[in-house]
Amino acid sequence: MFENVFDLSAKRTPLGALGFYITYMLIGLVVGVIIIFAVTILYCMLHTEACQTNGEQIGKQIGTISGLVIVFLYCAILGAVMVSVKRLWTNAAALILYIVTLPLSFIGGAFLGLIPLAVISTMDSKTPAQITVNNESSDETSNEEN
Repeated sequence: MFENVFDLSAKRTPLGALGFYITYMLIGLVVGVIIIFAVTILYCMLHTEACQTNGEQIGKQIGTISGLVIVFLYCAILGAVMVSVKRLWTNAAALILYIVTLPLSFIGGAFLGLIPLAVISTMDSKTPAQITVNNESSDETSNEEN
């Protein structure tokens, strides 16, 4: 389940994809909480008067806004790295899943945003030889048509 969880180019089984989802959910949660905490402290250091009068309300606003941005960037970057490492930029299904990740991560955070990425983790990686063979075969087909 958690075998090669940090190898983004690995093809996972459905159980391995669940392990991927859980692991990256926890990583995102820990990193997000640390960043939100640091941003809130930094803001209150720069605006001490505002934090003393409305500290709880300001903390909620900062947490909400920075949380949305952090989760969106986390899912977007993780997805782009996965698609790149697996060399799936020409795979329509992988690209659609990656594009779907973006609004899902904005709407439902990492809970929803990581689901398409877990599906991408079950896809085969393309080797450079496969990419070259596919390009050569498409070149031959276009030459034959001319």
